[in-house]
Amino acid sequence: MKLVKIFKVLGDETRIRIVNLLRNSELCVCEITYALGATQSNISKHLAKLSDSDFVVSSKKAQWISYKINPALLAEYPFIQTILNQEMTKIPQCQEDLAKLAECQSRGIPLMKRHISSSVLRFPLKPSPNRAYSNTLREPWRRGQL
Repeated sequence: MKLVKIFKVLGDETRIRIVNLLRNSELCVCEITYALGATQSNISKHLAKLSDSDFVVSSKKAQWISYKINPALLAEYPFIQTILNQEMTKIPQCQEDLAKLAECQSRGIPLMKRHISSSVLRFPLKPSPNRAYSNTLREPWRRGQL
């Protein structure tokens, strides 16, 4: 039933786009996020589903996690590599994603700029007197981290 899980996980456009980016190299979450123009949390959720089905494997380097397509999976099901190489080139959105990734890598966008999640920037650094906050996970000033 492993093959069924693999085909199910590929039934989503975002996951297809992620796999398209990963078919040529190992990438950091921030690079995938930049290329797809999605939020880091959204990409991480899709990568978790791909990991749960053993389609991708991850490696941690310091605080960054890199992902690549599982080579053992491609060895077990070689037709998947053929499908990826032949069919991904026919999807215009996948070509645009690869172009954006190439732009990101050629410009050498600084790592810190690529690793900042847009969701982090939505929250103020200090509490607003006009608003009551209840979620301490989003309030670093209450945890003494500022």
